[in-house]
Parts: sequence; structure tokens; C-alpha cells
Amino acid sequence: MFEFKNVRVEKRGEKIIENASFKLMQTGLVWLRGPSGSGKSTILRIMCALESPTHGDALYKDSLIYNLDIPTFRSNCIYVPQMPILGQMNVVECIRLPFTFRANSKKTFNEKKLYDLLEYFELNDALSKNITQLSGGEKLRIALIRAILLDPECLLLDEPTSALDLPMEQKTLQLLKELSEKKLIIASFHTGSIKGFCTQTITIENRHASAS
Repeated sequence: MFEFKNVRVEKRGEKIIENASFKLMQTGLVWLRGPSGSGKSTILRIMCALESPTHGDALYKDSLIYNLDIPTFRSNCIYVPQMPILGQMNVVECIRLPFTFRANSKKTFNEKKLYDLLEYFELNDALSKNITQLSGGEKLRIALIRAILLDPECLLLDEPTSALDLPMEQKTLQLLKELSEKKLIIASFHTGSIKGFCTQTITIENRHASAS
């Protein structure tokens, strides 16, 4: 689904990624791994068209990402950052908001699935709250729930378990594994717990990224 060909990224004269070359399958759970500051977030941001390579090609379904219709593309490939900005509205409004966007006009809000996910992520009480009342871990889980409800072809997740305790981390990994049977999920993780769940790995080492 995604393919990087000799991608290089420079910021303010500094090489962040010297060469990223890999091709990913249509489905599966991909572990994007590398040291802190190695460029994991940069690769995810290129994948969702928030950044462009300095050199080389980043493709989605054999088309250059920056030549695609970006709103439609981002409806199909949803990015969830490590610290999602969810505004100051109540939780229900926050979850429903993307369904009002033109790019998501053909998507149907599934209320039953929402309640199932809230129970799974132990957030049953969250619906009565404002986003500002939630902890960092709760905000991250709400952002993940919203992304899952939008049912994209691909999920791009930046440290989705970073603010979770071990039991919730394991539940999240199990759910992502199940979802990845029908979609592509690319996620950076701070923990090696993903090893037993991932189907493919992108490794960044010495500013080079490759898949195995």
C-alpha cells in the first residue's frame, strides 16, 4: 500500500532521514521502530501528507502522495499523533465532529460500536465529560476510538500506547492486531511488547529506514 523510494528528509540543513526505502503490504500491523529522535514521526507525517520528502518518492497505491486529493486521502489514511489536539468541546461532539466533514460524508456513525469501544477502553464515564477534563491517556484513547469509528483503510499511529498502563497497553495491542487483519496499521511504539503482535517492521538505524 505504501512505498518509499530513496526518501531523504532534511530540516534546517540537518539530515533527519538519509535513505528510507521500503514497501508495505495491504494489511497488517507494522512496527515503526528506532531510537528517540530517529525520524519515526517524520515518516508517519510524510505518510499522511503533513510533510514532503526533500528527495525521493513516497507512494500510496502506486501514486505519489502529494499528487493525491489530500482530503480524500486523509479520510482513507488517518493519523493519530502522540498528543492529539481535540479542542475544548464535550467528548461526544469531539467523536462525532469528523463525520460532518465533506471527505467523510459517505461514512456512517456507528453508535453501538462507539459504546463497545468505550467499554473496551474503560472509558464509560467519558461521554459526560469535556475534553479538557480528560488525562493524556484518556485523550489518546478517545482519539484512537474516533479514528477506528471512521473505518479508514490505514491507521497511522504515533506512540499509541505511550500514556497507558501495561494492562491497557496489552488490550490496545490486541485490538490493533485484530483490526489489522482487514486494514494496514503503522505504529511507532516505545515498548518491545509489540513484537508478538506485528506482521512487519520498519527499522530506522543511522538515518536509514528499511522494512522486514
